[in-house]
Amino acid sequence: MSAAVPRFPHGFFLRDALAVAPDLLGCALARRFSDGRVVTGMITEVEAYLPDDPACHAHRGPTPRNAAMFLAGGHAYVYFIYGMHFCVNVVTGPAGRGEAVLLRALCVDGLPVARTTGPGRLCRALDIDRALDGADLTDPTGPLFLLPRSGPVPGFTTTPRIGIRQNADALWRFVVKP
Repeated sequence: MSAAVPRFPHGFFLRDALAVAPDLLGCALARRFSDGRVVTGMITEVEAYLPDDPACHAHRGPTPRNAAMFLAGGHAYVYFIYGMHFCVNVVTGPAGRGEAVLLRALCVDGLPVARTTGPGRLCRALDIDRALDGADLTDPTGPLFLLPRSGPVPGFTTTPRIGIRQNADALWRFVVKP
């Protein structure tokens, strides 16, 4: 990709996850494959996880599994769950803080919506695994990167997060309105 690729403003990802999460709606996640092909999808659903949140993987501090969460905002945190699914998050905040936004759904041209709805399906459709953990999401020449949206934040609703037990009633899931 050329230098003309749109970039996020400096500091966009250095804000907390609750501020970044709704601002990611309508942005694009792009996956560059080894053959040079790039697949891009619009982000339509996310969930925020903060360091003081008991449902956050960083809540108890750094481990080998969650080390990428403690990088500066704008990196990927990819983890494996239930022995079968990878999930990708956008790290937010300053280095050492430990917070992120889980990407739950994309709209990808040419793919059925069901293939990219749910964090495990999203990762399967774009072949995202732990090899991409820590990827710089601001680098448009990398294997996994984000592109800012060209218009305003789309209309969205907030709901409780899905699939967690602790702090489950927090309205930290953001979903683009149909």
